[in-house]
Amino acid sequence: DYFFDKTITIVNAATNKVFTKTEFTYNVQNNVQKVNAVINYSDINGVPYAGKPVSYRVEGEARTIAKGKGVTNDKGDLFISFDNNTPALFKSGRLVTVLGVADKENITKTIAIQSVSNQVDVQFFPESGYLINGAGSKVAFKATGADGLGKDVKGIIKDEQGNVVTVFGSQHLGMGVFTFNPQAGKTYKAHITYEDGSEKVIALPAAKDSGYLLSVDNSNPAALIVRIIAVNAGTEPVNLVAHSGGKLLYAAKSKDGGTGFTTAVPKSRFSSGIVQFTLFSSAGEPLNERLVFIQKPDLLKLNVSTEKQVYAPREKVKLNIIASSSRDSLVEGSFSIAVIDETKVNVDEADENTILSDILLTSDLKGYIEKPNYYFTDVNDKTRADLDVLMLTQGYRRFEWKQLMNDNFLPAVYQPEKTLDIAGTVTQKDKPLANAKITLLSSTGGIFTADTVADTQGRFRFSNLLFADSARIVLQATAPNGKRNNIEITLDNIAPQLVSKNKNAPDI
Repeated sequence: DYFFDKTITIVNAATNKVFTKTEFTYNVQNNVQKVNAVINYSDINGVPYAGKPVSYRVEGEARTIAKGKGVTNDKGDLFISFDNNTPALFKSGRLVTVLGVADKENITKTIAIQSVSNQVDVQFFPESGYLINGAGSKVAFKATGADGLGKDVKGIIKDEQGNVVTVFGSQHLGMGVFTFNPQAGKTYKAHITYEDGSEKVIALPAAKDSGYLLSVDNSNPAALIVRIIAVNAGTEPVNLVAHSGGKLLYAAKSKDGGTGFTTAVPKSRFSSGIVQFTLFSSAGEPLNERLVFIQKPDLLKLNVSTEKQVYAPREKVKLNIIASSSRDSLVEGSFSIAVIDETKVNVDEADENTILSDILLTSDLKGYIEKPNYYFTDVNDKTRADLDVLMLTQGYRRFEWKQLMNDNFLPAVYQPEKTLDIAGTVTQKDKPLANAKITLLSSTGGIFTADTVADTQGRFRFSNLLFADSARIVLQATAPNGKRNNIEITLDNIAPQLVSKNKNAPDI
């Protein structure tokens, strides 16, 4: 989960004559999904390839699904439409197009088919995990398209009698939040309207009749306002704990017989980054959790200037860089720099995944984070509010408290590789050969030999082998009676396994 994961684009701008931009739309006709694509062809300066012949084919994993020909219009656009009867197409499907840019000069472009449909999934996330009847709380929501990107939605919440309870709408990348106070004996549904005008009805999570609510207000610049509400939850005291980066930074305990409490936690206790608040019962059972992001003005301020405004080609440029802290004190440090032509390479700072956004944000959240640097490029009241909604929707437990409290840890998938091991199975006439003697011989860096004996299942292992570099190993097996006829040694398959899937696939 902690491996750094970033999707990068590689191009050969020196030889690449054709650039494409593709948009997909989807609809269903006679129960068959129809895919429509608009491909725009242009050169590096954005000049369209107008009136050019194009041949194309749609490829799945192992076969061609559709093919055809066309001519680009005056804007360099080509329109393609085909039926999709292959659900797996959108996992590995691609459009292969061949554009005739000049006489006897053809350029092939391969375009990934990005998503499966225009359907949008909407999920609701009550603050701290649950809704409780009779207690008002925040409910966040996230609308995600089949391409993994956020989609704007709006809607209303109605009870079972059709009464409108509240309205809501997304505020950033398909995410938003509203306040909701469910009542006992009632059920609630969200009536959602999508960007294209279509509608869908989704049931809200059922509310409980008893329990605790953990609410955190992060709008105060000096302190977090934490509120605990108990509804029919008994009179036992509860414990509130906050930790960040594995360090316990705050703890508080309620009074006996209380129905909750409100406290202001100074933000000076925390460093910039995600803080996890957890509410425990008196018996140590985790009840609620809430993630908040502490954002302090502790970034470097860089002032970059040049001696001249205009330079000749290949003229030496001298940059003056002044680094200072938020308090305007000078800072000493080492810096790297990259100079690009933004007229040739489009850069959206909000869409980047920087060292800062990765360490402080995306590495501690589950799933794909769209435009992670948006929350750091121009910090203001809106970006702070949007960041809090991100905590409410994609904030999650990095570990399960119940398993941790019971010393119930998951086994390690990959064992530490302190030395080399060689293991396998000895068989004779396709049956395990028990108690076979196996001899290992290596002439790398001098003669090295070792012996071991297989178990009753013919399994053997040589452990703690140490070689300075590549080694050539010879293994020989002998039956307990000293014979070597019809004996086979099969080594364990140690091919590397996929550690985790690419959570940043929507970037493609």
